[in-house]
Amino acid sequence: MRTSPLIIALAVLASCGGEGARDEGPVPAPMAVVSPVQGFPTVLCLGPGGSRIVVGDPGLPPNFSGTALFEARYVDGQGKVHVFPMDDSRIVDAAIFTRDSAKQVIFVDRHRTAWLWNPATGSRKELMQHTGPGLDIHEAKGRVAFMVGEMPQYDLYVFDLGTMRATRLTDRATPSWAPVFSPDGERIAFVQSPMSFPAVYTVDIATRAFTQLTQKGWTTERALREGQNLDPFPTSSKGTVWTADREIHFLRKGTTGTKHFVLHTATGVVRSTAVRGTLLRVHGEGLYRRLDGRITRVRPADLRGEVIP
Repeated sequence: MRTSPLIIALAVLASCGGEGARDEGPVPAPMAVVSPVQGFPTVLCLGPGGSRIVVGDPGLPPNFSGTALFEARYVDGQGKVHVFPMDDSRIVDAAIFTRDSAKQVIFVDRHRTAWLWNPATGSRKELMQHTGPGLDIHEAKGRVAFMVGEMPQYDLYVFDLGTMRATRLTDRATPSWAPVFSPDGERIAFVQSPMSFPAVYTVDIATRAFTQLTQKGWTTERALREGQNLDPFPTSSKGTVWTADREIHFLRKGTTGTKHFVLHTATGVVRSTAVRGTLLRVHGEGLYRRLDGRITRVRPADLRGEVIP
């Protein structure tokens, strides 16, 4: 599956921490997930103790940047429904975060401002403004990855929830999206376009050293000439997951539908698989997918597929 080389803009769909949200409890497989809230049929995020974020069907008017908005509710482990604390309860991205035994939610509102919200107390703190396509959270490290800027140019930031400080990791803004943490929380993978075509990079948070994983050896001129041969890359933050076996799973939309790909971080090899649905990782339980209202474990056999030359 190939793509054109130049990225002008990216319409972002809602994600749950780049679909990297992690549950602290065991999740049976398969498990039916049914929203108990009338008018909110889709479970966007699963959190500890059965907590979850549910959203209504897309189709609400987009914000000024063209980003899709979703009306949402937070359901805690006891089944109590909480309304998001902002205008119309419309969100772009959201993730459930556990800190000091209290379940909190990080969400991006319709104005692209990120907030840390405690549904039990109603308190909230502003984290970042002008956020872009996607977010991810590493609960153990207390870190959140944000894209920050103005469409389509974004920088990658990491936000420390302990110090409440943000650090810019990129030296210039480019069309960028889909940040996802490594399992140890020390690196972030994301898509950026420093040479006018998208490629997957990783950055070491401590040293700010970048590693290019895909499109190695390509130039702007070559991309313009034969861009249809570029390696596949995530088209949004939905379904992007970095697993403990050094693989980044992602979804790409194309003319023939949405396909699942796996990128091996050590070799840069990309392969397509037969997995359908939106991916998420559940802490301690492996890789899962959400499809037709159910969440099921992804089987190893599903991950076999064709290597992209």
